[in-house]
Amino acid sequence: MARLEPTWMYLRRLYDLPVLSVAGTLSITSVTEVDDIS
Repeated sequence: MARLEPTWMYLRRLYDLPVLSVAGTLSITSVTEVDDIS
C-alpha cells in the first residue's frame, strides 16, 4: 500500500494541473473580454 500512495499523489497532480491551467485561462479570458467591452 505504501507504494500506491505516491502514485495517487502524482495522479492527482496530473489531474489538478490541467484543471488549474484551464481555470486560469478562463479567468484571463473573462477579464480580457470585460476590458474590450469597456
